[in-house]
Amino acid sequence: MRVLGTLNEYQARLFVAEKALQLGRGGISHLSQLTGMSRVTITQGLSELRTGRKLRTAADGRVRQPGGGRKKVEQANPQLPRRLRTSVEETTAGDAMSPLRWTSKATRTSAEELTRSGHPISSVTVGRCLEAMGFTLQANVKTREGPQHQPRCPVFAT
Repeated sequence: MRVLGTLNEYQARLFVAEKALQLGRGGISHLSQLTGMSRVTITQGLSELRTGRKLRTAADGRVRQPGGGRKKVEQANPQLPRRLRTSVEETTAGDAMSPLRWTSKATRTSAEELTRSGHPISSVTVGRCLEAMGFTLQANVKTREGPQHQPRCPVFAT
């Protein structure tokens, strides 16, 4: 079954289902153990083969149906953008003459605060949400440089 690793989910499901049909009784269980594919997945492939509908080809470009997959956390939890904006309000800065706003609060810190308050979110998602709200992430910049320290090791002294 070296071919299985070269196929996408849909193609692999149909391939294993076809093999299960060829094996007959016990084919689903045998192939499930052999490939590690769920029995439910193989059964779904069998039903797709038996329906008689036209099978999708690789040229179609999609593996899953449109709209499939997990929804974004901001869609699943509509309160989240408002909570995030409140969380970064105290560290928000920007130029009054420019639409640019930024926050110096780390995305990881914001994610931890929101998770503690009952809104589980990752730091990557916080970054994406802030970008969608028009924020950029900026670190504090040292504006004035003080005197340089003398080297502590005499070998490196110039």
